[in-house]
Order: sequence, then structure tokens, then C-alpha cells
Amino acid sequence: MKKPSEDGPPPAPLAPPDPDNLRQRLIGLGEHSIRKSHYPQLQERLAELERSEARYRRLFENSPAGHFVSDADGALLDCNPAFARTFGFESPAEARRISLIDLYLAPADRDRFLGLLREKRLLTHHEMPMRHRDGRPLWVQINAEGRFDAEGRLTRIYGFLSDHTQRREMEAQFRQAQKMEAVGRLAASVAHDFNNMMTAVKGYAELLTLKLADAPDLAEYARQIVEAVRRATGLISQLLAFSRRQTPHPTLLNLNRLVTDMADMFRQVLGRSIALETRLDPSIGRVMADPGQMEQVLMNLMVNARDAIGAGSGRVRVRTGGMIADIPESGKNDRRYVFLQVRDSGAGMDARTQARLFEPFFTTKQKGKGTGLGLSTVYGIIKSNKGHIRVRSRPGAGATFTILLPETTRTAEVRAKNR
Repeated sequence: MKKPSEDGPPPAPLAPPDPDNLRQRLIGLGEHSIRKSHYPQLQERLAELERSEARYRRLFENSPAGHFVSDADGALLDCNPAFARTFGFESPAEARRISLIDLYLAPADRDRFLGLLREKRLLTHHEMPMRHRDGRPLWVQINAEGRFDAEGRLTRIYGFLSDHTQRREMEAQFRQAQKMEAVGRLAASVAHDFNNMMTAVKGYAELLTLKLADAPDLAEYARQIVEAVRRATGLISQLLAFSRRQTPHPTLLNLNRLVTDMADMFRQVLGRSIALETRLDPSIGRVMADPGQMEQVLMNLMVNARDAIGAGSGRVRVRTGGMIADIPESGKNDRRYVFLQVRDSGAGMDARTQARLFEPFFTTKQKGKGTGLGLSTVYGIIKSNKGHIRVRSRPGAGATFTILLPETTRTAEVRAKNR
């Protein structure tokens, strides 16, 4: 018998056992080649194979991770319920009717994944973007093993994945909060120094006004300096509000009453072409907040809505209500909040604009049309009142700003007694 050449190709890797094929071989062996005395051992072996198959099938079906088997062309050969749920399918059977190619966010993402798998043959903790069946992006962490034929071609992919989208979003929120905190410290430092300089300018300008009482033309120039200082001081105040260096004076506040009292002023700001709608929940609790600061928040949001709608007609809806929310950065779970929501029918914003929306001096308006401090002031005031603000928008679909303020303990206790 000829020995294999030492220089020849390496032997092909052993294929995993196929229970159905092995069962048929054992049955055939029992029927044609072995004595009847071996039948009990054969039956026990078959029973053990069936128990093993059932055990691993239960692990596969009940695993919280999304297990899958596919070929190199993207055909989904098998998956478990967790995989189907991750991508929004009702069942594994529905998921198997699609191609995995449709679940990648971009063709380059699939090419990169297959390239790494061919290179390393085993991928662990690999994070990549994919797509939910409704089109929204997902971030998944995947562990996968490639199976290759004798020629080194990728034939099968065995893997499991988990959805890390929420973790990614929380990390992004944390990074944004850190950035805003750093910008706030810088803004506070600049504002204090600038305020000191403006105080000196204002003092000398007022003295100059008194000295020029007999020269009204020159005195008017001095008064213009005083007015410019007043406007600059207003900008400083907004910077300090953003950086949370202004001390709020919170009182027990009913947001419904605040909105109702300011409704006429809102209509004046918005103009006749923009309709104002209010949907106020009469059952909401009270909050501890600075009334003057909350008025400033609402006015800034109204101005922002008016500018987003532009010269045409539109609609702004103000809504209040109560909700129980679990907000990670608050450090408290299942806390009851009162929400104040302002929704406009304006041009909307893309994700890049939303990421910078609350930064001071960031604006999408034309030069000279805004300071870029309106929404950053809103952000700072809400944070200083122990609240949270969220924005939801997309181009062409308007924007929704939702403010969450903790319901007061006193209101919560009354609510609990009435249950």
C-alpha cells in the first residue's frame, strides 16, 4: 500500500457528526453485518444520540443569545428565537425566509466580516452594525466560527450574537454629557471674566453720560455703550445658565398653569401663521423648579419652533403629562416624572445636527440671525433643576423636545394614598 507523500496536502478537517446519517449507518450495520445479540447495545446508542440531540436543541432554542447557521452566500440555514427577535421577526421560520445579506447595514460591512472570518477562522466579541427588519440600525456583538472545505473555501458559518444597541447609545450619551460638562466649565470661566470687564465698561460709560449732560449728541454715544453692555450681560447670563453656575430658586410649580399663563405670549412670538395647540393633562403632579427659568425655557423653545417652521404656516403643540421612567444618568430607577413636550412641524434635523444641538454658540441659522445660546440655555436650566431633556427629529418631520422633571415627593405621597 502506497504511503501518503509528506509533501502532499494536509488531510481535510473532520466534519462534525451528523446524527441522522450516523443513525442510518448504525441501523444498516445492525440489519446486515452484526449479530442479533448486538441489537440492545445498538438501541441504547441510538437512544443516547436522540437524548443528546434533544439536549442541544433545547440549549439552542432557549439561549438568550441569537444563534444562527448560514452559508457563505448569506442563506440562513437555521436560527433560534432569540436571533429572530433581535431583528424583529415573529419566528425563526420567518427569519429563515430572508437572506442575511439584507440584514447588513452596508455591503462593505459584510465584506469586512467575511474577510476577517476567512483570515482568523474564529471571531470573538466582534462588534458590527446591522439592520433591523424595520430599517433602523442595530449594533451587535458576534462570535462566529467558519467551516472550510478541502480547498479552503468558506462553506458554513456557525455563530451567536447579542444586541448591544442600547449599550452603545448609553455610551454615546455619557460621552456627550462629559463633553457638555467640559464646555460648561469653559463657558463659566469665560463668562465670569467677561462679566468683570463689562462691569467696568458699564461703570465708565455711565460716568461719561453724566459728564456729557451738556452735550446730548455725545451723551447718546455713551448711552449706546451702556445698552451694548446690557445686551452683553444678557449673553453672560445665558452662558451661566448653560454652565449651571446660576443658582436656581425652585418653588412648587404647576406646569399646566405656567403654560396657560404664557399662552398669549407664545402666540405673539409664533405669529399668526403658526397655530398653537395645548394638551394639558389635569392629573399631573407638581415639580420643584425655578418659575422664571422655566419661563425662559418655554420661550426659547417657542422661538426655536418658530425659526424651524420659517415663513410658512405651521403648528406647535405643547403637551404635559406624567410618566414613570428609568433614566440611566439619573442614578434612580422607575422614578415618576412630569413631562413637558413641545412639538413643531418645522424642517426637522439630521442626526449630526442633533448631536451638537445643545452646544453653546452652535446654530444652523444664518450669520447674525441668532447667538446659538437658546437651546444650550434650555439644557443648562433643565439640568440645574434636576431634570432631563430629550429631542426626537428627522429631516422634514419636525422636532419634538421632551423635558422630564421629577415629580415632587409631596405629590407622590398624596398619589400613593389615593390608590
